[in-house]
Amino acid sequence: MKIDVVFVCQQGELEVMSALLAASLRYHCDDNVHLHVIEPIPQKEYGAVSPRVRKFLENFGAKWYHFTNPVSDDYKIFNKINAFNIDPVSDKILFLDTDVVIRKPFIRQLQPFMNRPFAAMSAGKQRFSANAADWEPVYRLFDLAVPRMRWPVLDSLK
Repeated sequence: MKIDVVFVCQQGELEVMSALLAASLRYHCDDNVHLHVIEPIPQKEYGAVSPRVRKFLENFGAKWYHFTNPVSDDYKIFNKINAFNIDPVSDKILFLDTDVVIRKPFIRQLQPFMNRPFAAMSAGKQRFSANAADWEPVYRLFDLAVPRMRWPVLDSLK
């Protein structure tokens, strides 16, 4: 099974993390992953990825994208939403936070979740309640309705 793996790379510490993530993906997944790198723009806000890191990632066959933040540059975390705007090669997209390092092959372990239209995985143990009733008071504080749809969240890939 082949999948598209997407992550964000921008000037600063995320450059080194991107290089480590890409190297670990190639080492443990070979050509079973297509690498897609989102470099946020504008450069005056996010800076430019160094030529050495760009070349390093391109040597792994990474495809580059430049997207503006769909929410606000004040909230850098939302650059990852652009993972839905890539040009995928396979029929599955996996977004990884840039601070992840792959320590063992994992593609086969994702198979049970591949028949879902969307799945999310936390980096560690689930720290928040999955019970919708527990969240109702929080949403009520902000005059919001509790979402009707809830996404499956993986605890780990042990």
